[in-house]
Amino acid sequence: MAAMDPELRAFLTERFDAIDRRFDAIEERLDRVEQRLDRVEERLDRIEARLDRVEERLDRVDARLDEVEHRLDRKIDDRFEEAKRHFGVLAEGLGADIRMLAEGHLMLDSKLERFRAENDAAHREIVALIRTAYVALDRRVTRLEARAGDGEAPTP
Repeated sequence: MAAMDPELRAFLTERFDAIDRRFDAIEERLDRVEQRLDRVEERLDRIEARLDRVEERLDRVDARLDEVEHRLDRKIDDRFEEAKRHFGVLAEGLGADIRMLAEGHLMLDSKLERFRAENDAAHREIVALIRTAYVALDRRVTRLEARAGDGEAPTP
């Protein structure tokens, strides 16, 4: 192989040294970027781990809320059934009271009818007695007037 011109050799060496320095600088920058990416990846891993813990906590909270909701639904259903039974008992009691009132009303109505019938009979009897007494008194007064007109003294 032929010997290279020392000037060309110096030029090429200088150029290759410059390129090597640029590659070294780029490599250093890439190393720094890689280190930063490693730190970012570590932070993301920590964040992911924290999010996993938060998700686990949320799952536990969700399970607790489901349990509370289930217990609340059961309690509401129990209270509703209890209220329904209570109102059923009240309705039965009211029904019995209403039947008693209706029976009492029927009894009072029948007593009132008997009272009216007895009262009507007594009234007719009293009117008949008054008429009889009036007729008898009228005859006596008429006789007394007739005697008084004749000059007779009244006799008891």
